[in-house]
Amino acid sequence: MWRHGFVWFIRRLGILAVKSVNLRYARLA
Repeated sequence: MWRHGFVWFIRRLGILAVKSVNLRYARLA
């Protein structure tokens, strides 16, 4: 059970990281 939550947590962090990077490049462009 905890393993599924861990995978969800990692996936959530990945999505947040991608969004932040996209926002930075959007501002630069």
